[in-house]
Amino acid sequence: MEHVFNELHTTGEETAVLIKGLPVDRIIHETPTDGSRSMKKKGQVIEALLIALGQSLTGGMPIGYSFEKGYSDPFIHEGFVREGGSALTVGTALAFHADMGYLRQPSLVPNFLGLFGVREGLDRKVTTEILDNRDILRFVPAETQKALRQPHFIIRIPQGVPIGKTNKNQSRIRPLLTGSASTPTIALPPSEGNVFGVDKVGHRALKILREAIDQAKRFGFVHRVHLMPGDLLLFDNRRVLHSRSAVRNKEALLPHPDGRVIFRAYFHSGLREPTMIVPEDEDIDTKSTPWPKINTIKASI
Repeated sequence: MEHVFNELHTTGEETAVLIKGLPVDRIIHETPTDGSRSMKKKGQVIEALLIALGQSLTGGMPIGYSFEKGYSDPFIHEGFVREGGSALTVGTALAFHADMGYLRQPSLVPNFLGLFGVREGLDRKVTTEILDNRDILRFVPAETQKALRQPHFIIRIPQGVPIGKTNKNQSRIRPLLTGSASTPTIALPPSEGNVFGVDKVGHRALKILREAIDQAKRFGFVHRVHLMPGDLLLFDNRRVLHSRSAVRNKEALLPHPDGRVIFRAYFHSGLREPTMIVPEDEDIDTKSTPWPKINTIKASI
């Protein structure tokens, strides 16, 4: 496994790794059914493995974002169905995306993302899906790739992320494709409505990019993982897009004390200690967190 990730974080061929059969906590707490954040998570073993293996195998440090307000911990995010928390419907998949791609400073986007299966939940067929950006670009003409590398697009800041005094200009025109041909990065958000072209060139290029994702799926380039308790999936957030398959079990779309739970963490290879990204106009008391030492970087969202 270490060999795989040594290649991954030095721009080798591997972009993801799945580790199975890790130990989990003897007691897994019930998740809230009232739409609130979970403040009673009992996952010390899981959290320790997620952070330790994430750091060891990616060569990165945990990175958190203070403006992502919906998490019970700045570095370990607990994912579960919440009342009114998302527009989940039966048969609808989450769009392929890269996490934190809306940031105005691409260097602050996490290199790696770790997902740890805590509880399988009620839908035993739902999968996390991984699609290598190079496989997507197989179906994008060179002329369109050139357009995607130019500032023809806007990515909206997600709903729920506060826009402070320094972030009034959230409609910054930007490219969607960066990086080299061998390590391309595609900045697509989870909600398709949060990205659009500002002109005909951008509109057409975005349409072709979405069609290319569909083609890559049809030709079998998608890797699917059904996360079980004790499974850890680590992947390169800048070199792949990821998604969640359509949920087929109607009951699984509702808050449930035994519903699906995943712990998530971000890692950044350019850091030497756990770091919190804070808006330029916000002060944060890092002493109030359970982490012994946290660096902060102020940035424009």
